[in-house]
Amino acid sequence: SPGDVQWVQTQSRESAGSWMKFFQIGSKIVPTYYLFGQYNVMLHNRDGHASSLWGQYSNRGWWYYFPVAFAIKTSLPFLILTIAGIVLGLVQLKRRRDWRYLWLVVPMVIYALLSMTSHINIGVRHFFPEFGFFFILAAVLLDQLLRTKSLRLIGVAVIVLFIGWMIVEDVRAY
Repeated sequence: SPGDVQWVQTQSRESAGSWMKFFQIGSKIVPTYYLFGQYNVMLHNRDGHASSLWGQYSNRGWWYYFPVAFAIKTSLPFLILTIAGIVLGLVQLKRRRDWRYLWLVVPMVIYALLSMTSHINIGVRHFFPEFGFFFILAAVLLDQLLRTKSLRLIGVAVIVLFIGWMIVEDVRAY
């Protein structure tokens, strides 16, 4: 719309023509307003957002914001299972050369690194795409415990303990 064109010209004076050409060409592949939304997120990231962490305030955020927010905002049992699952995935990749873990570890690392370049540190919800990988790695860990005959009883105990612990945490939070 004319208002959107004016917004681009105002926000990107030197490169407005290039952006308009990008929107024109890119809209043949994806909707124009998807591209415009991505453009606005890029501007937001460029300019930063007022945020706080550990009593400090910043408009540009901190590179370590999302790992810290994840560690603080998630329940302890989920955090423990996540870390153990990530360790299992890395061990399986390095020692056993089980390349199936690449499908979990590589996108997880890429998203984490990209997140850590963001200047929009306004909550752990921006880190949620990582949670799917965390759930899968934790589930693989628990499955490994159940499948190993010598560890089956320990696996059942760990699962009951952690599921119970998570239920207690959820009820307390509620």
